[in-house]
Amino acid sequence: MENLKKNIWKSTMESGGVLGFVLVLFSYVLYLQNTNLNSEYSWFSFVILIAGIVLGTKKYTKENSSFIISYKKAFFCGVLISFFSSFILGFYNFILFEMIDKEIIHKMIIAMEEELIIAKMHEEQIEMMSDLYKKFVTPTTMAFGTLFSMTFLGTIFSLITAYVLKTDNKIKDPFDKDMKDI
Repeated sequence: MENLKKNIWKSTMESGGVLGFVLVLFSYVLYLQNTNLNSEYSWFSFVILIAGIVLGTKKYTKENSSFIISYKKAFFCGVLISFFSSFILGFYNFILFEMIDKEIIHKMIIAMEEELIIAKMHEEQIEMMSDLYKKFVTPTTMAFGTLFSMTFLGTIFSLITAYVLKTDNKIKDPFDKDMKDI
């Protein structure tokens, strides 16, 4: 049983690492095309996250085909994959905001102000929001925000994917069904 615990950590670290680097690559491509501030393309990162969770959980179930993978274990696998990938993506965001492009936060503030102007907010409210944004948006907070938000989204997606990927309800042999309870 101890070997099974080691396998889930090793498997999810590998899958989360691959998923993290794919998300970093996608983010970097958006950055190079100057569309990283455009939410029109950012939804695709959710598709990549779901695909990574599904593929990583399937990899884990194939590696442990002799065991029954419960909903709980499949869910835990998906959460770990999303955590490890978000850790890598958060580190990339820190490097991006701190070293590669220090002006990107300023660009984000300008984009936010433009959105608030379009929403017809008062000038005082826009200035207050802008000052608040300048105080709290730093490379470190952006990195931790990425870590928490992607892990949270991965948890939500894992709730759904674990139901589909669990193997405990897919046992066809009656003997295996009876032995599962022992």
